[in-house]
This record gives sequence, C-alpha cells and structure tokens, in this order.
Amino acid sequence: MLDLYWHIGENIVNNFKKGEKRAKYGEHILKNLSIRFTLEYGKGYSLTNMKNMRMFYLYYQKSSALLSQLSWSHYLALLKTKDENIRNFLRNFSQKKGNRRKIVNIYYRGINLRV
Repeated sequence: MLDLYWHIGENIVNNFKKGEKRAKYGEHILKNLSIRFTLEYGKGYSLTNMKNMRMFYLYYQKSSALLSQLSWSHYLALLKTKDENIRNFLRNFSQKKGNRRKIVNIYYRGINLRV
C-alpha cells in the first residue's frame, strides 16, 4: 500500500508541473482525481488522502527511505510533522515495535509536533 500511495503522490507531483518549476495545484485537480480513483478503485482516495499522498511523496522522494514495517497510519502521523529532523527522528524511533503505537496516537490525538 505504501508503494502505491508513494507512486500516486509521485504522479500527482510530476504530472501537474507541466515543465514549470512549481506545479499549479488547484483543489479541483486533486478533487477530480479523488472522484475518478474512487469510482475506479473504491475507498481510500478521498481528497484528504490524495493530498496526503502528494505530501508523502514530497517528504520521502526517495522510495528507499520508506520503512516497510511502518503502515500508512504511521506515515500519516509523520506527515503532520513539518520539521524534517523531528520527522526523521520519529520515523527511526517508531521502528521499534512498541513505539509504533505511540506515533499513531500522536496523529489521532492531533498533537502538533512543529517546532
């Protein structure tokens, strides 16, 4: 699932740049993708999730940086953290099985980890 979401994020970022330095993201583009993917593939492609997939790719542009033992929920929690150093620390911290739940709890409780 992580690989799929990473590739969707990659396609969103790369296909909407159209040769420009920055993509002109409009809410309507992601909303249309969300509707199309939901009709074609079912649940899991809400507008919020599409935005998360885009951020997932932007934060982890090297797919080799992804840890297979972490789930999408873990990465959603990490995406809330804007500071790359803290995000990397938490990603490494969560590699230990007992710590994974702590990362997810941070996400679901809405704890803001920005510094």
